Amino acid sequence: MLKRGSYPVKVMGRHILIISPGDVGRYMSAPGIRAFHMAQVLAQRLPQDHITLAAPRVDVQVPGFPARVSALSYTAEPLLPAAQEADIIIANFLPVRLIPLVREKLLVVDLFAQYFAEWMELTLHEHQGLGRHLSWLERRAYIALQLALADMVMCSNERQRQSYIGALASMGLRKPVVVALHGIRPDPPVKRRAVLKGVRPGIAPTDKVLIWNGGTTDWYDPDSFLLALHTIAQRRGDVKAVFLGATYPNVPRLGWGKRFRSALEAAHQLGLYGATVFFQFGWVPYDEVPDYLLEAEAGVCTYMYHLETYYSLRTRFMDLFWAGLPIICTRGDFLADLIEREGLGIAVPPGNHKALAEAILRLLDDDSLRSRMRQNIQRVRERFSWEKTLEPLIQFCRNVSLPKRPRNRRVLLRALPWAVNYLATRSLREMLRGEEVWVLHRVRRVATRLGRLLEGERP
Repeated sequence: MLKRGSYPVKVMGRHILIISPGDVGRYMSAPGIRAFHMAQVLAQRLPQDHITLAAPRVDVQVPGFPARVSALSYTAEPLLPAAQEADIIIANFLPVRLIPLVREKLLVVDLFAQYFAEWMELTLHEHQGLGRHLSWLERRAYIALQLALADMVMCSNERQRQSYIGALASMGLRKPVVVALHGIRPDPPVKRRAVLKGVRPGIAPTDKVLIWNGGTTDWYDPDSFLLALHTIAQRRGDVKAVFLGATYPNVPRLGWGKRFRSALEAAHQLGLYGATVFFQFGWVPYDEVPDYLLEAEAGVCTYMYHLETYYSLRTRFMDLFWAGLPIICTRGDFLADLIEREGLGIAVPPGNHKALAEAILRLLDDDSLRSRMRQNIQRVRERFSWEKTLEPLIQFCRNVSLPKRPRNRRVLLRALPWAVNYLATRSLREMLRGEEVWVLHRVRRVATRLGRLLEGERP
């Protein structure tokens, strides 16, 4: 008998381990959300297999957590036993300490974002000179290490797929790279309570609400949105905007970066803060998100045009589709193209706050336009069910043959050089910044444990 939330006894079928870098529970960002729904779908479609979901923290009480899935919170429990038991490991990034196990396992690496492009933007304001160069080398080696180890690579759009195929080719490797879009929730959204209109001071029951759904990281452009709102506020006072979420679960620094601080400052300087623009500083619980979305007329997301935008899949858009909200966004990414092509909202040129203001007013003032967009969203969102988007993963887990013998060549010849490269550049970056060197920290931990073990064995 399997026990929910505990590591299982031996069962028939394969053992599949999903490793998420983000928490799974009421407070989830994209990595945790993706792992959570992945566990749901695999448990449903592969009933003969056993699924374990590992994350820094896992709350099995979150609505929808599958009874058949075992949970492992690896900040409190060791991850190694679960990895040793697994036949197939699915990881956003495989922890370095688990690399030796991959000789006898199948590994699916889920690179649902173009992480190198994201890291380029994040390091733009954090590091300069040699420090930034080392950060890029470290992250390049880390992604190359994941690609070298993978049996299959997942990504979330065709642009990403082409980039990862190119990266593999540059390493002399050919591996399957499949598109598994970020999906939408299986159950329809239900509003449980009023949270904005007539409830939050400054937002009247008759106001028109725009939702910025998620945090504000370095590749977003909230300033153009705020300038558009300032333009609109000169004409009318019934258009309000709510920024949902600031600090990300697990990664607080991702939310309180340069862009978010700039948005706060601009909102104050333009006289919008608390009158036209409102910030939800805490992360909204996953089951409470529909309360906010179902009070809004539209979702808005603006961003710069650069490599991150070109390769991105804005996971925050998926909840907006789920709630049937038209989206006003910036041109340049995969979903913006879809929004324009299918009539799901309006896409505007990057950095053009006047065009953005016009798009907002056009959408808010034209009820028939919004109605048509909602109908179009209803039509296309069936494509984004998690069961459909994860079909390549389901087929891989169902049909692939497990290794009959250890594959030493893959680890020693393909992955080891990148592992050494990654650890060396990471150590240099940490020493340059005066941080504790991770490799030395791990060695000390192992030495301490060995010392305790030896002391316990002495008569």
